[in-house]
Amino acid sequence: MTESEDNQDNEVEVEPVYDPEGYVQQRRLKDIFDAKKKVRERRLSAKKYNLEHGKRKGSLDAVRMYRSAVENYLSELKPLFLEEQKGQHYWHKEKIGTLNVQLPVSQKTTSRGTIYKYGDTRITSPPEPKEWELVGIGCLFHIDEPIVAEFDVMKKTGLSRTRRVTVKHEAAIPFAHLDQIMNLANQYLSERGMELDPEDDTDPASI
Repeated sequence: MTESEDNQDNEVEVEPVYDPEGYVQQRRLKDIFDAKKKVRERRLSAKKYNLEHGKRKGSLDAVRMYRSAVENYLSELKPLFLEEQKGQHYWHKEKIGTLNVQLPVSQKTTSRGTIYKYGDTRITSPPEPKEWELVGIGCLFHIDEPIVAEFDVMKKTGLSRTRRVTVKHEAAIPFAHLDQIMNLANQYLSERGMELDPEDDTDPASI
């Protein structure tokens, strides 16, 4: 056997990619499909975690779990949204809602009046809630996690003495707003003719 014939026997045939652009599109759809499926799984896990740990203790951690999956999904979608003007509107300008953060103040009524407390701090009255306007589904990438709201309150330091102090409270974007962001993202995909249902057995690369 000649050297030329030996080389021919060792050659591995590689199937040519006749449509590289189509292949890239298929891979993009597959990645989007997987990310959306992960969002659904993470949301179910977060809801279960919330129930198991109680609303007050578990809600913050649970919603963080869900938010991280939504952010990953949006990261996969971002190039699609920025391709055209309508997508850019969804990403930067679509109104999501208002995030309202209240300082969790307990109150107790006594013969001397109502006592308000934030943790161990006695205050004269609950402060006004803080608000954030959520605009554009891409707002998740610009809002801190967790959100830290600062409140100026009058702390009681004696029977009739008070002083102004600033207290901080951690909060998170709630499930309802994250669901709204997901709905808008999927609405845009539908308008683009890209229906991605995680429960559908259809190969996403063939959509």
